[in-house]
Amino acid sequence: MGDFIERRIGGMSPGELSEAVFAGRILCFEGLPPVNDVVTAARRAVSGAFDDADPLTVHADLDSSDYEQRYAAARRAFQNDSAAVRAMEAALVAAGLERDACYRDRLVLRISPPHARTYRRGFGAIPPHRDSWGSGVYSQINWWMPVYPLSAENTMAIFPAHWTKPIENDSDGWDWTRAGKDPDAPLLPTAKSEPDRTGEVRLDIAPGTLVAFSGAHLHASVPNTTPHARISCETRSVSVRDLVSGCAAPDIDGGGAEPAYTWFRRFGDGKVLEPQETSAQIARSR
Repeated sequence: MGDFIERRIGGMSPGELSEAVFAGRILCFEGLPPVNDVVTAARRAVSGAFDDADPLTVHADLDSSDYEQRYAAARRAFQNDSAAVRAMEAALVAAGLERDACYRDRLVLRISPPHARTYRRGFGAIPPHRDSWGSGVYSQINWWMPVYPLSAENTMAIFPAHWTKPIENDSDGWDWTRAGKDPDAPLLPTAKSEPDRTGEVRLDIAPGTLVAFSGAHLHASVPNTTPHARISCETRSVSVRDLVSGCAAPDIDGGGAEPAYTWFRRFGDGKVLEPQETSAQIARSR
């Protein structure tokens, strides 16, 4: 899968994790028991929504509206499953996050059926983008895992060539407070030109593997040319210690989005990461 990939059996220390991710490494964690609990919770949500039908092929038996409505029900069930939240937090701590300093975004369940050409929230093929264009948070770590088996033809791709190489994009002026509310506002900022695919990493991994990469990595859905849907789940995290110390990925082409700190909630009690408090801590540290 490329030179940027590092396979890990077991977790890392918080410092090692941050240093590796914000240097552009793509970490594949294996052997973390809580990851299996997250997969189980995600499969439970999918199974309930699709009446125990085969989730990888049921799209062929349902009209598109019914399929999307059922997926939306699965997405809500997973996002609101307290057991899934606890399992995900445990998985991230096992990988190397420091529980007392970390905040996470919501849990997201994604489905990309074959030949999906449009993207709606959590559904279909996501075009090339950096999460940092939207969040404005360069100390952000993305966490991703497959829920069911996949292949290199229906997974996610990361473009390491763009770790240091800018790409034209529409992030300038993008406002996350409008996304999903204003029908004229795009859901996320995206690249405006074709990525450099030199060293492209396609995540051909088994369920039970947890991937960590920087929110500043350019990535996208691989066009699904298989007969099977791709079902995955993800979240994002940020450590206050990383924010305050300045441990972060480089910003080489962002449009200057205001940091979306309120996307993130503290492990355990769900307290929102306060923008004023965070900005004050960062300012005092400099």
